[in-house]
Amino acid sequence: MNADKLFDYIIKILIAVLIIIILFNIYTYINYKKKYVPNNSINVSPITGEIITNVYNEDTLPISVNYTDIYENDSICGLGKADIIYEFIDENQKLNYNAIFYSNIPNNNYPISSIRTSKLDSIPSFNFKNAVDVDSNLINAKYLFINLNNLYTSNFIYKDGVYEHFLGSLPHVDSLDKEIIKATNVVVQFVDDPISFQSSSKNDSGHGMLFSSGKALNMKWVKDNNKTSIYDSNEVPLSIVRGNTWWVIIDKSNSLIYK
Repeated sequence: MNADKLFDYIIKILIAVLIIIILFNIYTYINYKKKYVPNNSINVSPITGEIITNVYNEDTLPISVNYTDIYENDSICGLGKADIIYEFIDENQKLNYNAIFYSNIPNNNYPISSIRTSKLDSIPSFNFKNAVDVDSNLINAKYLFINLNNLYTSNFIYKDGVYEHFLGSLPHVDSLDKEIIKATNVVVQFVDDPISFQSSSKNDSGHGMLFSSGKALNMKWVKDNNKTSIYDSNEVPLSIVRGNTWWVIIDKSNSLIYK
């Protein structure tokens, strides 16, 4: 190989290496832009499916707040800003709420027993749809009456696209803004033992109901690796309407009435 051919060969190799480096940098930049969310950008909550305008990136963690000792309809502060509200009875037969905050930062919340960060992969993953996409042929569910135990009931009235929550017969008012607490979706999950279910890490499954847009739908729930997913009767993941969710965990022997 003479000097000219060798030079041409080296040049071709260098050009090929340069092209590979450029392509790699383009690939790296594209992945960076996908993951990076700049200040004041628009993002979509993975919990509610709604647009949020706060500063969020891949490192943002949900905040879990446990409310205890709920005695009166105006004794809760800040619950109405939660993305998911889990309602259950504890081992002392007291009413408890576990609220997950992601779109809003909890502020002036009381009465609480704990507050901690959580992980997105431990929170149910939802598919989202708009209210107009809910099947109009489903059974109507404008009024929900859920018996938690001998002392507490959790009730809802569907009004203006959301379910308004009632503690017994009284509107459940958030002391933070003096507004009745509302939910776009209501999930009722029947379990064998609500108390042990909260603390157990074992995989499990059962049935329940999903209420959205004033309609009722039977569902199946599956708990796998501490994450619960919901499905229809054909094992297809259920979609919820964009917005917050009230999630009631009750003993399967307790009653749920809707009409």
